[in-house]
Amino acid sequence: MIELGSQLQRQEWTGPRGQLPALPLPDLGPGQPAERFLVDAIGRLRGRSSRMTTLLRAGLLLRHDRLDESHALSQTMEGDPDADLWHAIMHRREPDAMNAKNWFRRVGSHPVFPALHQWAAPRLRSIGQPVLDRWDPLRFVDLCERGRGQSSPENQMARQIQWMEIELHLKHCAAG
Repeated sequence: MIELGSQLQRQEWTGPRGQLPALPLPDLGPGQPAERFLVDAIGRLRGRSSRMTTLLRAGLLLRHDRLDESHALSQTMEGDPDADLWHAIMHRREPDAMNAKNWFRRVGSHPVFPALHQWAAPRLRSIGQPVLDRWDPLRFVDLCERGRGQSSPENQMARQIQWMEIELHLKHCAAG
């Protein structure tokens, strides 16, 4: 059994200046699904509770482009704000913008949104995107829709923000 929660709580998610690690950023849409061995490894992960285990598996599968498997797990916990956030992100990446927005509306305000807004706001401003005083996941769905499949600063920034969104939510889920 792998005790993941305490490892994720202590892990540093960004470099000293909030830089992203040198990992391939997930696509805004469905990407190349992870190899079976990685899916099997994720399936062996155990959190401190069954809830944490399900949430961490759903997030890691989503991070590694296993959208169907992530979707199946998040649906088992419908009504849980953390599972519903994974569900919303999955539909945004699917891409099904309308369904993603419906799930983001169900989530409402989420504890990861303030940190995500703080991290994303200066980056969005740097490419000329308007920024509100709080994180708006519905506007982010629209940004992803505009940038999907393009080689543009908008696409690159949306991919970076999506990566941080997933990482912050994994950390949140690991904290229990």
